[in-house]
Amino acid sequence: MYKHSRIYTLHTDTPIDGAIVSNETGFIEFIGDFDTARLVAGCGAAVVELPGAAVLPAFHDSHIHLGMMASDRLAPNLFSCTDIEQVSEVLRKFNNTHQNQEWIIGGHYDPQNQRGRELINVTFLDSIFGNRPALITSADGHTGWANSAALRAAEITADTPDPAGGKIVRDANGKLTGQLLEHAITPLLKRADTALRELLLTELDRVQQQILALGITHVTDFDTEHTRVLLTQLHLAEQLKLRVHKSVRANEMNIALAKGRETGDGDHTLSTASVKFFADGTLGARTAYLHEPYADNPSNHGMLTFNREELERDVITANEHGLAVSVHAIGNRANTLVLDIFEKTREIATRFNLRNRIEHAQLIKESDLKRYAELGVCVSMQPTHCTGDYPRSIEIINSADTLFYPWQSLLKTGATLALGSDSPLGLPDPFHGVHAAVTRTKQNGIPAGGREPHERLTRLQTLQAYTHGAAYAAGIENRSGYLSKNHLADFIAVNQDPFRVDAAELWQLRVLTTIVSGEIVYNSK
Repeated sequence: MYKHSRIYTLHTDTPIDGAIVSNETGFIEFIGDFDTARLVAGCGAAVVELPGAAVLPAFHDSHIHLGMMASDRLAPNLFSCTDIEQVSEVLRKFNNTHQNQEWIIGGHYDPQNQRGRELINVTFLDSIFGNRPALITSADGHTGWANSAALRAAEITADTPDPAGGKIVRDANGKLTGQLLEHAITPLLKRADTALRELLLTELDRVQQQILALGITHVTDFDTEHTRVLLTQLHLAEQLKLRVHKSVRANEMNIALAKGRETGDGDHTLSTASVKFFADGTLGARTAYLHEPYADNPSNHGMLTFNREELERDVITANEHGLAVSVHAIGNRANTLVLDIFEKTREIATRFNLRNRIEHAQLIKESDLKRYAELGVCVSMQPTHCTGDYPRSIEIINSADTLFYPWQSLLKTGATLALGSDSPLGLPDPFHGVHAAVTRTKQNGIPAGGREPHERLTRLQTLQAYTHGAAYAAGIENRSGYLSKNHLADFIAVNQDPFRVDAAELWQLRVLTTIVSGEIVYNSK
């Protein structure tokens, strides 16, 4: 039994002074006043007084990449480099100190940070890594730069055709530059995952400890089948404490179909989520698909990463086999096209009681706003993308009827909003996202008053979207999302009350204790 004077169930923003009693199956038996809780628990039950200023339901990150987070722990970090000399220094040092790794992968390289926008290329990477395969990835994960060894390992030559939804960049003479866009990166990622398997398993366990310490007990993961294999290995060894709703990559849907997987199968720790498709790229790479061209490149509307007929067919196949669908769509035109497909396949999703989703939905055409609720499409968004993209996302968009990250507007239409981090492409700490959603400013207060301040969320709306909204989008709202009887006993104690602290300080809140199934899995002391 856990006692505290300010327990927020998140049904409302009014706290309870009382206690939470969990049963032996890990569910909440009672939540309410302490005297009744003691009767329910029995006179011999131990009483744990939780620390801090408040107790909340644990967070559910609705969009995360556990395998990428594990890979990042084996990768250099180039994000803060501002010139090619700094990039070279970081990579050479990393190469010399990580001789045990068969592959080098990752980096969060951002050309936008480079003075003069000088791009790395295959020759540059060959001079550093030689015959060891290396794939440096961009900050948004949608661009990669490979050395010759990595290209050979993936059997990519100057004659290799561009894959569907991807591009192998060549110079004016037709030679490989090493740059790969979107789906062209996939063959290299697969080979790197296989080569680094044992190292990744160790790092994946460390990632779950990091996430639990942040107050996240449930995630919807969008990484590969390889990550599922590693998670299963941890689960079978009874080392997986984090609850993982595991998605299926589109190019691996045949595996899920062959194994007869359906959304929601598995157990309370590891279960099957949706099939993940990509409709477009990202704003940073100028590959998000737009109705109007980019302001800084009138000939560029972005990139579709799918064939419409094929995606519609695949959505139907997934839904008819009991698998929900999630589609990455950032640009306003990508969102329009995906909504069109979901409109055609709505009857199938409804028949099988599946909740299809759009991931990110950063730019929405105003005329599409009501369609998410009308079609029953859940919207999975990441608040720190809104603040992190400022002011670039405004400067490069031409359309006057584009809504930027319209959280409040979506909620007013009745749409379900699920929030997450997109880590490692965003920081995993949910209180960074809470701050961004409530203020719509960076942590330094820019822009003053918040960007599109009418789209800010209340604190209760934000916390609900990080708990109940995420659970609903995953189809598990009957057992997760609020602190209620017969819900999983997953909750956290935090050092400050998120309903009382100044909004500008929300990102500084810290988790003191994390409880999963009524058992403490993290304690800051």
